[in-house]
Amino acid sequence: MKKLSDVAKEANVSITTVARYINQNGYVSQKTREVIEDAINRVGYMPNQTAKALRNGQSNILGHIVPYSPINTFFQKLSYSVNQLAYENGYQVLAVVLDNNNLETLKEMVDKLLSHQVEGIIFSSFIQKEVDSGIKNYLDSLDVPIVMIERAAECFGIDKVLINSAEGSYILTRKLLEQGHRDIAYIGKKMKYSVEKERYKGFQAAMQERGISVSEKERLFFAEEYTVEEGQEQTERLLQTTKLPTAIVAASDILAAGVLNTLYEHSLRVPEEISVVGYDDTIAQFLCPPLTTAHVPVGELARNAIGIMIEKLCNSKGEYGKNITVSPYLVERKSIGSPREEKKI
Repeated sequence: MKKLSDVAKEANVSITTVARYINQNGYVSQKTREVIEDAINRVGYMPNQTAKALRNGQSNILGHIVPYSPINTFFQKLSYSVNQLAYENGYQVLAVVLDNNNLETLKEMVDKLLSHQVEGIIFSSFIQKEVDSGIKNYLDSLDVPIVMIERAAECFGIDKVLINSAEGSYILTRKLLEQGHRDIAYIGKKMKYSVEKERYKGFQAAMQERGISVSEKERLFFAEEYTVEEGQEQTERLLQTTKLPTAIVAASDILAAGVLNTLYEHSLRVPEEISVVGYDDTIAQFLCPPLTTAHVPVGELARNAIGIMIEKLCNSKGEYGKNITVSPYLVERKSIGSPREEKKI
């Protein structure tokens, strides 16, 4: 790595003069500036921006805590969007992975980020289990701004950017109803947390608007996790019921992939014999057939999170505990057809 002394030697000036030019904290003539700039290019010197920023009391680094998920590309897309938007606003992102939302290591991770002088911390899809008062008090006590994306702990005063999960499943179910479907099954994740409850609530609301009961157990199936295997298992359970529904609402694209696999294994054609929709638009376009789904605008989530963060960093007296909700929207592909006559299994 080239040093200031290398630049000074190449430009035939003192190290102090080079430092004044790079840090812009003293007089350097225009002619000398040009000589130094030329020397920097020739020797390939790269200023240590982090050290420079710390001297000014700013690191221009944001921390990002993301959940471990080897198959869900939603978090990869979200991380990329956060990184890109932070960079466009003059910040770098230091990301760490919280394995399976292990809250026992959360404080350690936050402390490590703070040791790197991060100016704020973003939590993506934070809450998968109940957060005790100790964690809440710890987060509330931090001296840096915090923004939570998609899932959030119930911490008063922390800024959040959330998804209107009920709206996503509502527009999917309504689309099926508009196509003439009435016998619609739902495959989601067990409703331990608000996101899962809201996704089911949207399905329920759309069905009830048409006067259709959703209390039948043979039309509701709940998985332990969002995985292809769980989607397959719940579809097998559905196929063991007395009749085949005309459509299935899957509460994630990952679950829908499992649904499609199982239907294929049973020689059931989509959408000719049964329609299927997913949720989140992560892998929907790569499935066969390409899946109609509710697109979660990841870029909008990231843009709002970075916007809130920068607002807080520039104005510490900004709005306290801001909540922004982002709406999914329908993406139509080739997995919905007209309902067929009831088919015995």
